[in-house]
Amino acid sequence: MTRTTLPTLWGGHLLARWHRIGRVPSESNRTQAMVPRGATVLRNRWGTAPGLWIPAATGVVIMLPGVPFEMRNLLDHEVLPLLTGEGGGVIRSRTLRTAGVPESVLGELLDPLEAELAPLSLAYLPDVAGVDLRLTAWQLPAGQADTLLTAGLTRLREVAGRWIYGEEDDDLAAVLLDAARQAGHTIAVAESCTGGLLGGRLTSVAGSSEVFAGGVIAYADAVKTELLGVSPELLRAHGAVSAEVAEAMVRGVVARTGADVAISITGVAGPDGGSDEKPIGTVWFGVWHGGTVESVRVGFPGTRPEIRARAVMAAMFGLLRRIDPSRRRQPAGVWGGTTV
Repeated sequence: MTRTTLPTLWGGHLLARWHRIGRVPSESNRTQAMVPRGATVLRNRWGTAPGLWIPAATGVVIMLPGVPFEMRNLLDHEVLPLLTGEGGGVIRSRTLRTAGVPESVLGELLDPLEAELAPLSLAYLPDVAGVDLRLTAWQLPAGQADTLLTAGLTRLREVAGRWIYGEEDDDLAAVLLDAARQAGHTIAVAESCTGGLLGGRLTSVAGSSEVFAGGVIAYADAVKTELLGVSPELLRAHGAVSAEVAEAMVRGVVARTGADVAISITGVAGPDGGSDEKPIGTVWFGVWHGGTVESVRVGFPGTRPEIRARAVMAAMFGLLRRIDPSRRRQPAGVWGGTTV
């Protein structure tokens, strides 16, 4: 990238500033005056490093100094007025949140829509918690941007709605608890490989006590037997990571809590312990709903923390789909196995 350096308008501003305090700029100070050709300097009245506004083919690149006080002031006084359309169109985004599906599957599904969504741009924001779909309108009149974004979100829901659980900053745990509250259901969990992460996610939501009955962390086989009633014979015959044990675990936690809906998690999170039959990432879920039990095997990619985090998200999304009758069942094939 071609850059300009002192003297520039910003460089002259910096030189004058250092002159006022009797200092000569060092070489590191001089680099703060280097500006990419074509960029607009966002004047930093609270420090020496400027912000930069760099037009790009599909939008704009905004660069801000790392000092929090300077960054916040530049954001408030320089960036937001540009983004909200002072003197021109607006830049606005809307986000849909998904769970239980990798970016590659969403990409194949939604790629044909991108031309239809234009002039909006669609970005995929993957994380262990799921993939966010962000639609952005660039430099459009406010009314047109809002209309296009609303229509675009509707179209995305039509195609990928089976995996969408919310918008913007919606938390899947809160969405699940709210659905259970509206349905008049209580929830219980039995966890092995996730070690209490699922119960922790649910109880981190204020008001969860109205819905969450409780949970059991049954990591050792002896605890599965003593607290959940999983028979030693079942464990010896099938192993802790199995459909039979997952179903026994969920029956046990329902028997002890009286919950209307429950889920169990038992798996191989790694980095050790995998086998040809049960490779690392293998997780079995047992689900109790409507007085019936089903078990589902899922293969998750990633490191130990990623596998555990994905298992928690899959468990919550699996419960949500069963509690909320308006949600369609997911197809097979996601994460390399049947979805929860």
